[in-house]
Amino acid sequence: VIQMTTDLTETRRWQREYNLFFERVPCYVSVIDRNLRIVRANEKFREGFGEAEGRYCYEVYKRRKQPCPHCPAALTFKDGADHVSEQVGIHQDGTPAYYVVTTSALSRGRHDVAHVIEMASDITQVHELETELKKAHYFYESLVRNAASGILAVDLGGEIRIMNPAARALLNWQSRRPPTPEQLLTMLPEEFFAAGQGGETLVNIPEASLHAVGGEEVPARLSVVDLRSRGSSLGRAALMQDLREVKRLAQARLGTERLGARHVSQTPRPRESGGA
Repeated sequence: VIQMTTDLTETRRWQREYNLFFERVPCYVSVIDRNLRIVRANEKFREGFGEAEGRYCYEVYKRRKQPCPHCPAALTFKDGADHVSEQVGIHQDGTPAYYVVTTSALSRGRHDVAHVIEMASDITQVHELETELKKAHYFYESLVRNAASGILAVDLGGEIRIMNPAARALLNWQSRRPPTPEQLLTMLPEEFFAAGQGGETLVNIPEASLHAVGGEEVPARLSVVDLRSRGSSLGRAALMQDLREVKRLAQARLGTERLGARHVSQTPRPRESGGA
């Protein structure tokens, strides 16, 4: 009789460590067979999507009844390569789940991939933050675009970053491309380029002359602001209010007053009648 014994202590230890790693890794991990059924899922996955073993991955992730049109696991089964994609699913509590999934061949049969491991990182909070940032961006973009006053902002190199429709109309700028720094020097007053050099962050000019395309001098109320963030300069912005209509109304009012005064001076006064 020959008895042979193999020490499995090291193997069992590695197996326990592997199981611990699989269960506690901080992302969704699942093993999928060729029928797209989940063979195994880790603790993070079960917390997010519920018990999944034996169920179809598309049923668990997205509550679908049919496989997803662009399933990364199906692609890995087909070509054996790794695939990465961004997906949208549904948590077990009904809230949306946004995640980036990577699929890799885990084991192979005689000819094809037998199992695929799917690892997904939850980016739901990142997606929510991006959504909020987009809303804020669109809000301020709409505010600037629809402002009645002209708004123009340049960076530290003098390149225009913002030029709203009111500013374009004020300067009679028709081109889709904004003015170059050299062109801007001929259009705005010196105060715009000198503002802030004395430590001031806001300069108000009751009436300045803007030089619009075509040579017209446009009177405007100008406010110049140095744009700063955490002590660092980002650029400069100008808020411009067109004064042409204001001046036209003032001239019309002055003309009316003068005409009224002339009419009063030319009207004959009635003679005073004396008593007998």
